[in-house]
Amino acid sequence: MFPLKLICRYIVCCGAFLILGLASSHLWAQSSETPRFEMTQRSGSTVELIKMLEKESGWVVSYSSRLCYEEDITLSSGVHSLVNFLEQIFYNCPITYAIRNERIIVRPLEEKSRTFTISGFVRDSLSSETLPAANIF
Repeated sequence: MFPLKLICRYIVCCGAFLILGLASSHLWAQSSETPRFEMTQRSGSTVELIKMLEKESGWVVSYSSRLCYEEDITLSSGVHSLVNFLEQIFYNCPITYAIRNERIIVRPLEEKSRTFTISGFVRDSLSSETLPAANIF
């Protein structure tokens, strides 16, 4: 059996590590926030609005060519974060992003790929002979 004093010390140490861990994760989350700024209602294409957001925020927005681009988008007015404005721009296109220094990298949210197994035989069209190790693209 463990002495009660040792068990109490263990519980106090675990509690301290837990509290420090939660506090540090909160500080990390704050440091990864994008700037908040006020804008009046604006309309434009995806590319025009991203350039405007870069100018207003002072951040660089890198984005994938695989994203959904639209010609007529309207951003709501008010004080919002850069991420919130980007989510408005890509409302019809689920996105994910990474933050590095004063740069936000936006890319489409990848759907889980499905794996299929296809089995069968590939035969020569003239002789109907089976073709071993044939590849199909």
